[in-house]
Amino acid sequence: MTGKQFLDFVNKWIVPAGAVAALFLVLFGGVQYIVKSEVADMKGGVGGLKDGVATLKGDIGNANDRIDRVMSKALERAFPSPTASKATIRGSLNKPTNWYTSPEANQSQ
Repeated sequence: MTGKQFLDFVNKWIVPAGAVAALFLVLFGGVQYIVKSEVADMKGGVGGLKDGVATLKGDIGNANDRIDRVMSKALERAFPSPTASKATIRGSLNKPTNWYTSPEANQSQ
C-alpha cells in the first residue's frame, strides 16, 4: 500500500467514521447531562423521604412504648397481684393517673 492509497483510505473511511463517533459522543454527553439535571431534584426528594421515614419509625416506637405502658397499668389495676393487700388495691383504684403525660411524670405515680 502506497502513501497515496493510505491517505485515500483514511479520507474515505476513517475521517467520516471519526466524525460519526464524535457526533454520537456529543449526543450521549448531552443526553446524560439532561437526564442528570432532571434527576437531581428527585435525588434530594428521595433523601428527604428517607429522613421522614426514619423519623416516623422513631415516632412509632415511642407510641408503641406509650401504648405498652398504658396497657400495663390498666392490666395491673384490672388484675392486681394475688399477694396485694386490700389497701394497696383500693389505693391504686382511687389514684388518678394521667396516661398522656411524659413517662417521667408517670414514674412517680
